[in-house]
Amino acid sequence: MIERTLREWTIADLAKTYRHTWNGDVYAISRQWTIWRILTHDVYHGGQLSLMLGMQGIEHFELGDLFGHITLPTLSDLGSSQPKEE
Repeated sequence: MIERTLREWTIADLAKTYRHTWNGDVYAISRQWTIWRILTHDVYHGGQLSLMLGMQGIEHFELGDLFGHITLPTLSDLGSSQPKEE
């Protein structure tokens, strides 16, 4: 659902707002703000999990060795950072 939505939305769609009440005040929240808020929230908790698992000696491959990536990014075909052997 999330992937489909992000593929379908245009840049203009990100500026659309909805009403949200918090602490008695009504805010006009944009879709862009909501996505950013969710991402930063997840990054924060990913860091907490990584720290707690590491302190207990529990392997946390995705959060540690892969630096938060579930899969490695695709290697570039534009050349290697390693010098070529002649």
